[in-house]
Amino acid sequence: NIEIVEKEIPEEQLRKLDEESDAIEAEIARYRTSIANTENEIKGINSDIEVTKQLIQMQKDNITKLEKENDDFDKNKKLTLEQIAQTQKQVDELEEKVKEIDEKLSELQAQRDVVQNEVLEHQNQQNNLKLNLDRLEENIEALKGRRKELEPELEQIRNELIEAGYQIASLQPVEISTEELERAIARIDKKMQDMGDVNMVAIKEYDEYSEKKNELQTKLDTLTNEKQEIQTRMQGYEDMKKSTFLEAFNKINQNFQIICPQLFDGTGSLVLENPADPLNGGLNITAQFRDKDEAKKLTSLSGGEKSLTALAFVFAIQRYMPAPFYALDESDASLDGIYSSKLIDMIKEQSKNTQFIVVSHDKTMIKSASRTIGITQGKGMTKVSGITN
Repeated sequence: NIEIVEKEIPEEQLRKLDEESDAIEAEIARYRTSIANTENEIKGINSDIEVTKQLIQMQKDNITKLEKENDDFDKNKKLTLEQIAQTQKQVDELEEKVKEIDEKLSELQAQRDVVQNEVLEHQNQQNNLKLNLDRLEENIEALKGRRKELEPELEQIRNELIEAGYQIASLQPVEISTEELERAIARIDKKMQDMGDVNMVAIKEYDEYSEKKNELQTKLDTLTNEKQEIQTRMQGYEDMKKSTFLEAFNKINQNFQIICPQLFDGTGSLVLENPADPLNGGLNITAQFRDKDEAKKLTSLSGGEKSLTALAFVFAIQRYMPAPFYALDESDASLDGIYSSKLIDMIKEQSKNTQFIVVSHDKTMIKSASRTIGITQGKGMTKVSGITN
C-alpha cells in the first residue's frame, strides 16, 4: 500500500518556487522564441542556399554555353584566319598583277606619247598641206573668175576677126615671149586696179546668209519630217477608223441578215454606197418580204415594212452592242397580228440581256409584258391608273 503523507510547505518557500517557476517559464518562452527565430533564420538560409544553388546552376549553364561559344569562336577564328590568309594571298596576287599592269601601262603611255607626237606632226603637215591646197584652190578660183571675165572679150575679139574676114579656124597659135606675157599680165593687173578694191564684207555677208539658209533648211527639213509623221499617223487613224467601222458593220450586217427572217419571214442586208471608202459614203438598207418579188431599199417600202426593217436594224445593233434599256413608242402601230406576234417574240428573246420599255395599245403586246403600267390623261394631266404584273 502507498501511503501519501501531506506535508505543509512554508509560504515563503512556495513564493520562491513560484518565482523560480515563472523565471523558468520565461526562460523557456525566451528559448522558444529564440528557437523560432533560429528556425526562421534556418529557413531563410535554406532559401538562400536554394537560390544560390540555382544561381550556381545558371552560372554553370552559362559557363557551359560560353565554353561552347568559345569553341565555336575558336572554330570561326580558325576559319577566319584561313580566309584572311587566302584573301591575303589573293591580294598579293592582285598586287603582282597590278604591278605588271602598271608596267604595261607605263609602256603604253610612252607609246601613246610617241604616237601623239607623230599625230601632231602629221596634223601639222596636214594643216600645211591644207593651207597650200586652199591657196591653190583660191588661185584656181581666181583664174576661173578671170577666165570668165576675159571670155566675153575673147568672144568679142573673135567676132571682130570674123567680121574683118579672118578665118579663125586657120589661125595658128602665136608664141609669146616671157617679156610679152609679163607685159600682158601687167596690163591685166592695171585693169584689175582700175576695177577698184574688192568688197571684203561680201564674204562675211555671204557667210551670214549661208548660215541663215542652213538654219532655214534645217527648220524646213524638221517641218517636212513632222508633216510626214503627222500624215503617217493620220493615215493610221484613218485605217483604224475604217477597220473598226468595217468590223462593226460586218457583224451588224450578219445579225441583221439573221433577224430579218425571224421578224418578217424575208431577207435583208446592209449595203455600203462606197465599199472602197466606206467613211465617205452612205449606207442603204434593203429588205425583201416573202410576198415580194425583189429586194427594195428602205425608202421604197411601206409603213409597216419600214417599221419591221427598222426594228430588225435596231435589234441587230443591240446584239452587237447592247444598251441598258430600250424604249419603243408604238412600234407595233402599223403591224398586223402576225408581225405583231413575231415582234413580241423578238422582244422577249432580246430582253434576256436588257430591259425594254414599250408604249403600245395592242392587247397582245400588253398581255405579254412582265409588268404593265396604265396611263390616262384628263384635263391636261397624265396619271398612272394602275400597275399589274
